[in-house]
Amino acid sequence: MFNHSNFHFFLYRTHVSLITTQSIEDNELIIRFEKISVPTICLTAIGPAISYIDLPEKINKVIFINGNIIDKYSIKIDKEKVSINIIENNFTSLLFNQTFRYPQNSFAYVSGTNTDDTEIYDRFLEVLRENPNFTEFEFEGEGRIPYPTISDGHWVNHASKYFLYTDYEEFQNLKLILENFSRENIEENSGASISIYGWNNISFHSWLNN
Repeated sequence: MFNHSNFHFFLYRTHVSLITTQSIEDNELIIRFEKISVPTICLTAIGPAISYIDLPEKINKVIFINGNIIDKYSIKIDKEKVSINIIENNFTSLLFNQTFRYPQNSFAYVSGTNTDDTEIYDRFLEVLRENPNFTEFEFEGEGRIPYPTISDGHWVNHASKYFLYTDYEEFQNLKLILENFSRENIEENSGASISIYGWNNISFHSWLNN
């Protein structure tokens, strides 16, 4: 399994960022909230500030420090999931207490379309399913899926599909396959898109190719 686990922190204000520092003592990850950075330019979009913090495998406890306030969580990491449980919380809370890890040699197929071209989603899905080097799978049991579970921002947002590959070169070939498919099937600025997200942070996107 790929060692890729992280915490996500959210603060609901307009275009602010969380400034944190972190250190490791024994098997404890200590995170200090230093300040909130607010830009001088006011932008129109509103959304949460997000901070991502990598979680080493040896960690079994995470401590958050905000001034004199301290929150503590226990951590358990196995081959399939990261499990988090509250020990003491005063200013933080859990969105998910279990998160799946990215399976080794896996990727996600994420696609969105307009209402009149939904066949694009099914057509490329069939391309993936017909490849003998790819095996479709589902995440089983409880837990947050680390990949996008659905596309976003389209008239029709389709459910994501997940695959394992047995040949890395075949996975790399998806870039060319997607490029050719996009050129033949997706009109520029049509609003339809296809993305492939790999477990190893490699991704391919139709809008870069059509």
